[in-house]
Amino acid sequence: MEPSTMATFNEHTAAIGLKVLKQFGFYQMFESNTKKIFGWNVYQFSYIILLMINQCLIVFGNSGFLFELDDTINNINLLLIIFSNSFNYLTVYKVIILILNKSKIQQVLDVTDLKFLKSKQCRDNIKIFYKHRNKILKLSKLYFNFTVLVIIQWVFYPIIINTFILNKTDNRRLENIINRRYPVAVNTYNQYYAFYYISETILAVISLYLVSIIDILLLPIGWAIIVQYKILAISFKNIGHNVNLQNGETTFLSFDHFLKKYML
Repeated sequence: MEPSTMATFNEHTAAIGLKVLKQFGFYQMFESNTKKIFGWNVYQFSYIILLMINQCLIVFGNSGFLFELDDTINNINLLLIIFSNSFNYLTVYKVIILILNKSKIQQVLDVTDLKFLKSKQCRDNIKIFYKHRNKILKLSKLYFNFTVLVIIQWVFYPIIINTFILNKTDNRRLENIINRRYPVAVNTYNQYYAFYYISETILAVISLYLVSIIDILLLPIGWAIIVQYKILAISFKNIGHNVNLQNGETTFLSFDHFLKKYML
């Protein structure tokens, strides 16, 4: 049976944006006690389907490069497509790594819990973790809100631009979110623009959603681990030394003595 810490790990003690991760079903991807479909839990299977839909839309959007079309593509749109493709493949790689290392992620999440450090020395300095935890949660929320704002602007940008195009009958494609190279003529593209706009909207939303939700998971984990090391360094900076306040003397303790006194 795979180890699971989901029963004790909660948003009141976690140093990650657990509420957001749960709302969007990303945290549940690491749970073991959920219904399985082809060996994957429901959330993992859903993300796999989501990635497959994304890849199909991208392949269709890039297939126009295989044909000679009646219009050209400018360098700005070409660079945007290259960036978008790279962005997508990196995100797919991250999701696959997370799914394949589900049990390891569960163990790492333990480190981000306020209850992880249990020794008296660490608990005396746990206020350091509380301080940084509040910063982590605030920045995660700010980052998520900023991402939502970017998605909204990105989606409505082409609609606003298209309202300023006076002559829509020219040999020019209407502006889209990414302006992918669809394998259709300009007139066909403009006639069915709503379909291509919806396709690119789905791509944009899925891409930014996956990037932001992965960052909201991984960045706080890295930050929390650094803070835990800081607490350990402060709590045990006098390892191996016994301070005699009455005599003002410092005597060295053996490592075995230290283990018996502090750790065992």
